[in-house]
Amino acid sequence: MEEFVSIDVLETIAGCSLIITLLTQIFKKYLPEDINTKWLALVFAIIVGVLRIVYVGQFDFAGIVSGIFNIAVLLSTSIGIYEVGKDVLGENNPMPGEPAHSPITAEMEEELSNNDQKGEGV
Repeated sequence: MEEFVSIDVLETIAGCSLIITLLTQIFKKYLPEDINTKWLALVFAIIVGVLRIVYVGQFDFAGIVSGIFNIAVLLSTSIGIYEVGKDVLGENNPMPGEPAHSPITAEMEEELSNNDQKGEGV
């Protein structure tokens, strides 16, 4: 195996999902923040799905219909991969090298310090 990613990756769902997830993560920073990245994943799923249909060479009715179902599966899989990664890292878990984000707000810190000064505790 000389290449990390080759055109043969289009034959597997895992390979297509990998490509869609990677492209989505790379290009999402160029989207306006009010657009959900799942729409970008849909665009890449359609592009990769059409490329897969062309690569496999199924241009009959059954090939096109199964290709459309494959696009839906690819979209679901790539979004699922992202969601699992987000759950594992967590919303407040920083990436390596980034400072940790405290879930305690300034108001909560002030209230805690006021309670400590009054001797009330938590």
